[in-house]
Amino acid sequence: MSEDVPLKLSPAWRQVQADLMNAGLQDGRVITDAYLCESFGLSPPTTAEDAEKFRALFNFQAGQLCDGLLREHRILLRRVTNIGYVVVPPQDQTKVSMDSGASEMLRAFERASLRVRYIRTESLDDSQLKENADAAAKLGALGSMMRKRLKGPNE
Repeated sequence: MSEDVPLKLSPAWRQVQADLMNAGLQDGRVITDAYLCESFGLSPPTTAEDAEKFRALFNFQAGQLCDGLLREHRILLRRVTNIGYVVVPPQDQTKVSMDSGASEMLRAFERASLRVRYIRTESLDDSQLKENADAAAKLGALGSMMRKRLKGPNE
């Protein structure tokens, strides 16, 4: 192998992670979507189908990068819509993680509750109606309990 050709890590997110760490990833630094697209080797989409594939590949690579930085270097990246990601300082990681985690959990409960609430009940037999009512009650109770816990005693 020639000395002139640098060794590239694969998959692409591993190379991006190595490049960012070698450059000295600082708290508060913004990692733009444009930089990530170029570094992941993704070309701008030209059709709707390409756009869908592009978004899926980008999200996968970016997710792996975020997970890798967190697990291997304890660096948390926070998504900034239409810009990219920002490196969260360690003193803010707990709050950012709790806020985003709580928000994600509440959204998941709301989606599940919506799906259980808006069902074509006229097609259900008595046991299925009971199962649906029990599921709705459980989701309601869990969601309420979680909202109270997440707000804490001072809010």
